[in-house]
Parts: sequence; structure tokens; C-alpha cells
Amino acid sequence: MCLRNMCDDDVSCPAYPQASCRMNYCGHCSAEFVFPNGTIADCGKQDVTLKQRSVQCEDKNNTMYICSSSLCKGQTCARNPKATCRVPPFSCDCAVEFYDEDGNKVDCLTECQRKRKDLETGPLLVGAYKPSCDEDGTYSPVQCHGSTGYCWCAFSDGTEWPGTRVRGQPDCTENKRPSIRSVHVRLSFDAKFDNIKDSLGDFKTVLVDHLKGRFGIHPKQVKNLKVSSGSIIVEFELFKHEEGRDIRNVSSQLRDMVS
Repeated sequence: MCLRNMCDDDVSCPAYPQASCRMNYCGHCSAEFVFPNGTIADCGKQDVTLKQRSVQCEDKNNTMYICSSSLCKGQTCARNPKATCRVPPFSCDCAVEFYDEDGNKVDCLTECQRKRKDLETGPLLVGAYKPSCDEDGTYSPVQCHGSTGYCWCAFSDGTEWPGTRVRGQPDCTENKRPSIRSVHVRLSFDAKFDNIKDSLGDFKTVLVDHLKGRFGIHPKQVKNLKVSSGSIIVEFELFKHEEGRDIRNVSSQLRDMVS
């Protein structure tokens, strides 16, 4: 339900003055502009004069914008690849936002990206180690501490390869990468065990299906799945499988999701 009609705020689309404003109630409340034939106009990032300003912008002109939905094109959320990109109807900077399947706003920064951002925006810490991140948000294979000159090989979750820390560039070739046979996963759900105790089989089936759809885990990768009380405690082992994802990457994504 929308609390107000945003078209009542005397908004306009300077790029297409002939277009008229109408509310879009699908998914989220927003104003959009349409031509007489019903085609939606792409107003782009245009200045908008508002009689009622619900957002106070920091720029000197106190300007808000109508932001184009095309800003979501090519945008992805590393922390939750299935999250949906949305553009706020009125914004000071037209920054995109991501929402999960339940409509909750998602923080798309991974652990690696969050640590970098905290160091870049927080108090200056002399000699602090700043991690290197790949494009997908995971830790880069080579990590270096600028103050000490030491570098080392790392897994995608940031764990250091034993015995690889050296001054200069380490040898992180794949054939020297430590072999990971399995990863133990333990999850705690904020729910009552009594709610599922009579249908544990169905709960396990739904959980495995969710792991497959959300994280690309092959069902044969999940073994020794146990569900116990104490809220709802789920434990299982992730194993390698030729049709499944790399278990180290999956465990890193799971940790980012619950942290």
C-alpha cells in the first residue's frame, strides 16, 4: 500500500513535457511518466521541482531526481545474486538498491568489500591490512600487507594458504593449492523446533532445494544433514561434486549471508 500519491508532489519530466505522471503500484510505490499512447517515457536523471521535499539532499541546490529504471541494467548483487535491483523513485544520487525474495533490502557488500570500505571511510589506521577483492566480491588469490611487504595466497573466503607467506609475490598456482575435501556447515534458525518436528523430512527437502536454487549446490554435495532443537539447528557437510559449485566459495557466500 502506498502512503501517498507521488504525482501530487508536482513532479515533471523535463525531457518529455508531453508525458503525464501516473503511479506505479507494482513491486514498490513510484511515479512514472507515460506518453498519450501509453508508452513509458525514460526521463533519465532530470531535475525535479517538488513542493513537498521528503528527502533533504546535501547539495547546495537541494535537488532531487527522478531516476531511470535503466540504471539497474547490468547491476548485480555479489552477496545475493538473485536479489532484485530497484531504483528509488526519488533520490539525491540515483543509487540502485537490491531486495531479496521477501522484499527485504539487501546489503550487497561481501566481507572483503565491507572490510575495504570500512578502512577507506573510517578513521585512518596506520599499518592496517587492506584486503584485495575480485570482481565477484570474494578475496583475491594473492593478498599483500603494504606496510610489511609480505604477501600470501588466499582462498576465496580470505583464509590464508599455509606456508605461502613471503616477501614479494608468492606462487599461488592451482596445483599447489591445498586440497579441501569437505566443509562443515552449521546454521541456526530463529524459529521453534516444535514447528517442524513432525515434518523433518519435508523440512530437509525444502532446505536442500533452497541451497540448490540460491547457491547452486548440487544435492549430492550435501551429506550428513542433521536437524536438532535449540531454536532450529541445521548441520551438514559440503563435499566436492563435478556438477556442483566450489565448496570453498559456497561456504564463503553462506558466511557473508548470515554475518
